[in-house]
Amino acid sequence: MSQFVLADTRTGEVCFDGIRVNRGTPCPICKHDTWCLFDGVRGLAICPRTQGGRKIGDAGWLHDMVGGEVPKWQASFQRPPDEVMPLEGAMAMQEKFTSRCDDRVAILAFDLGLSVRSLERLGCGWNGLWTFPMRNHREQICGFRTRTSDGRKLAIKGSRAGLFVPEGRRRGLDEEVWIVEGPTDVAAMLDIGLNAIGRPSCRGSEKEIKRWCIGMRVIVVADADEVGVAGAESLIQTLRGSVRRVEMILPPRGMKDAREALNHGISSDEWRELIDVSESRRSTNGPTR
Repeated sequence: MSQFVLADTRTGEVCFDGIRVNRGTPCPICKHDTWCLFDGVRGLAICPRTQGGRKIGDAGWLHDMVGGEVPKWQASFQRPPDEVMPLEGAMAMQEKFTSRCDDRVAILAFDLGLSVRSLERLGCGWNGLWTFPMRNHREQICGFRTRTSDGRKLAIKGSRAGLFVPEGRRRGLDEEVWIVEGPTDVAAMLDIGLNAIGRPSCRGSEKEIKRWCIGMRVIVVADADEVGVAGAESLIQTLRGSVRRVEMILPPRGMKDAREALNHGISSDEWRELIDVSESRRSTNGPTR
C-alpha cells in the first residue's frame, strides 16, 4: 500500500500520513476500493469522488472520518506537488513485463474487444497481472497500473499516478487530442484512429495533462456518470488558457465509455458528430463547456 504524506509548511509537522484503500479496506467516505487515501491515526480521508470542504490538489477532498471539522493547516506534499517524478528502475521493469507477455496481451484484447496493436502501443505487459506504464508530462515512466482478470485496477508499489500515452502518438500545436479515462479507453480510441491519451482516474493528473497538451485542441470524454462529468469539468477549468481549444463530450447513444462505444461499432465519424453538436450549441446559446 502506497503512502501519501502531507506536512505543515509552517512547522514541518506531518499532518496526513495516508495509505491507499484496497478491497479489504475501502474508502470510509465513498466506499470504493481504489484511489482514495485514509489516515487511520488522525481519522482523516482524502476522496476524489466525494466533494468536501477542502481540496488537496489532484488527490481529492479532505474529510474527517468521524464528521468533525476539517483541519485548516497549511500543508504541502513531501515531494514537489507540480512534478511527478520518474519511477526508479522503470525502464528495466517495463522491459521485463513486456518480455513476459507471451499470448497474454492477445487474451486481454479478445476479452475487452480491443486490438492487440493498440494495447502494445500502450506498453501492455504481464507480471502475474496485466501492466500498463503511467508517464509524467516528459513521458518518463512514473508508475504502473495493473489489471486483474476480473477487471480490478491496482498499482505496483512505489507507483505515482500519471498518463497513459501510446507509442507513436501524434503531438503538435495544430493537433487535437482526446482525453479519456484509463488505458483500455485509450486503446479503444486508437482502434478507430483517434489521437488519445488517458488519465489515471476521473480526477487527477490535471497538471500533467495541462503540460502535455499545451497549444493543442482538446476533447475531454467524460464517463457517463455524475463523477465522470464532474471530473471532466474540473479538467477543463485547469486546461483553459493553456490549450488552443477545449470542450467536453459524453459517449454517444447513452453508452458509459469509449470501450463500450467501440464494442457497439461507434466510428470516429460518430464521435466527431458529437463535437459538431457541441459547437452548434455554443454558437446558439453562448459559451458552454
